Amino acid sequence: MKFLRKQSATQAFEKELMELLIGLYVRLERDTSQWSVLIGQDFVITTLSWRLIGAKSIIVTDEDDGHKFGLPEPVDAKVQANDALNGYVISRLDIDRKTGDLSIQVGDGLIFQIVSSSSGYEIWQVYRKGEFFGVVGSGGLY
Repeated sequence: MKFLRKQSATQAFEKELMELLIGLYVRLERDTSQWSVLIGQDFVITTLSWRLIGAKSIIVTDEDDGHKFGLPEPVDAKVQANDALNGYVISRLDIDRKTGDLSIQVGDGLIFQIVSSSSGYEIWQVYRKGEFFGVVGSGGLY
């Protein structure tokens, strides 16, 4: 990772991630304790809290998973998110320097956000080809 001029580590990390991830597909998976955002063939971002925002409203969040909300079946957040993301590629990334939230713009108006739910814990970690690549928490890159 190259640091240019007076960029913060978070800014440099954001720029590097954008260069690596633009044009790649996004898919969501879940294991017993966390969510994995699979990006292309080489990258995985792990997190606990996320939401997918459409043109007019929130489409689905991690908190919706398993709830019925008066529907015939409980919400399967993974299926709903993957259905919405299917066929689209990343067009932009933004890391909020205060919260560490990651916004991944996909296609023409979908935004997949990894959202901070703690002031003290890591919000998300990124792995490249199975190797640790970076971690972000409230306040940016660690």
